[in-house]
Amino acid sequence: YKQLMDVIPPRLVTAAVALVLINIKSFPLSWHFRTLLPILRFVLLKRLHRLSLIFRSKKAKKARIQTWWHERSPGGRSPFEVGFVYRSWASLDDCDFNLHLSNSSYAKTLDYVRFQWALKYCPQLFREEVGGHIALGGTHYMFLKEIPILASYEVRISMATWGEKWIYGVAKFVSKPTKKKTATPDSTPDAPSTELQELAKRLSLPPLSKEPDGALVHCVSISQLCFKVGRVTVPPSVVMALNGLGPGVHAYERMQAMVEAGTIKKFMTGGWREEEDRWWEAMGEDVEALRRVRAEAMEGMRVGLEGAKFYGF
Repeated sequence: YKQLMDVIPPRLVTAAVALVLINIKSFPLSWHFRTLLPILRFVLLKRLHRLSLIFRSKKAKKARIQTWWHERSPGGRSPFEVGFVYRSWASLDDCDFNLHLSNSSYAKTLDYVRFQWALKYCPQLFREEVGGHIALGGTHYMFLKEIPILASYEVRISMATWGEKWIYGVAKFVSKPTKKKTATPDSTPDAPSTELQELAKRLSLPPLSKEPDGALVHCVSISQLCFKVGRVTVPPSVVMALNGLGPGVHAYERMQAMVEAGTIKKFMTGGWREEEDRWWEAMGEDVEALRRVRAEAMEGMRVGLEGAKFYGF
């Protein structure tokens, strides 16, 4: 090793190390590590908790495990309120020759964000008694303003709406403006059209170019996802009830009773169809009204994009 270092010039070693550090976010397997790390952390915490109960009675162990899941569920909150914020920066390897965040980097970053949001939004979908997962059906982007190289930014993701099959997660790439920084004419985003302003008003959304806290919106992305248990698609409202989302506790308690009875997987994979009273959909009038008006807009987008399959030569 010493002889090798004597042959290689020190400046070359320094340059090689600097090159690796500059591109560390794009290093082989770094995407897998960053994307899967939240899941590995979640599984590790779950197993460590189970290990800590090894000397407990069966009844006490079952109660403690149920409490562990309950503490990680967003019980009692509106489905529109459970969000996640991811903070990052536009590193050199994530930027293009225009010296701003590459369009491809938005998709790469959103992979990390969706996984972490899912663990926060519907953790009980992934418990052993259910064995569920989330499938991505499509992602749509609208680029409003570039993110300069080395600039810090946030990704804010939350629920836009849902239907019988699909849920729509809206992610916004934003940055907080500094007091000294002012926008130049060529970097100022175009003002939203009258149609977009009216749509934002109907959907109870903030202005397109800015967040309520003044953060500047650079990109808006819509992720179209669905819940799965095996190959069976589970209605979003069923998964929300399992995790206690919504104003009432009745649906959550019924779901947890099925978990304890060992019948939850049967219900998730089709048993809900046998129920005459769709009790898991009781979200409250305000939530349902907002869901419907937003679903109309999202479904229109989905149908329009799917229609593009028939275009072309």
